Amino acid sequence: MQREENPHPGPNPVRLSLRLSVPRYRDVFGVLAQDVVDSVAQAGEQRAAVSTFVERLRRWQEFLEQHGSEGLGDLAQRGLYGELWFLRHQAIPLAGAERAISAWTGPDRSNQDFQFPSCAVEVKTTASSPHHEVSVSNIRQLDETHVPALLLLHVGLELHREAGETLVDMVEALRATLQPGALPLSLFEEKLRDWGYLDIHASRYKACSYVVRSSDVYRVEGNFPRLTEMDLPAGVGSVRYSVGLAACAPYRVSMETAGTLIVGEGQ
Repeated sequence: MQREENPHPGPNPVRLSLRLSVPRYRDVFGVLAQDVVDSVAQAGEQRAAVSTFVERLRRWQEFLEQHGSEGLGDLAQRGLYGELWFLRHQAIPLAGAERAISAWTGPDRSNQDFQFPSCAVEVKTTASSPHHEVSVSNIRQLDETHVPALLLLHVGLELHREAGETLVDMVEALRATLQPGALPLSLFEEKLRDWGYLDIHASRYKACSYVVRSSDVYRVEGNFPRLTEMDLPAGVGSVRYSVGLAACAPYRVSMETAGTLIVGEGQ
């Protein structure tokens, strides 16, 4: 972005210009520029347009710093697939599209991937065989202290090259269920982008397909095997650890019970 003289006569002697300076970002730049144009076009007046211009660039700068220009890696693709699987097969049927997509906080890097008014859901997706454990990267992910209820959903995948469903298939299936021009689809597209998913990388994401071999839900409460901030000694900061799924078995709940918690009944 640069400030330059406006070559067109008028009341505004200065304009802001957005130009591509690094060729390897060409594909991403096209998406970025269109997003900026669309956002600025919705601004009501000049001051708001300038603020929107700068804000969208800031968000894209954060995006590129976090994801780069090459798209999501293998682990991130699986993680996104797991969240979208829950969104498509559980959250939307239970809560409706608008409420479910609004509750999807994974793109915001929140403590849990979904935060409904009555329940939070943390989704863990693995592709190991057998699926023995899940990794926890945030000490608050499995801490139910500040939420009405907390569920851990484990989605076990099997990887394929031919059979199964790709991440692109999952995204397109969700798009097909959402009404064009409506708020849920617009919000879904925004959150997809915030997660790191761009259509320009679709060919890369078609290289691997997934088959869901298991989906188990656990209620995190009581002596559920996990660490919380209360467990950390003074001076200990960032913590990463794993949880053995066999130890979680006593806390497994049915999908029906999970659904009741998510929609807010039976609290």
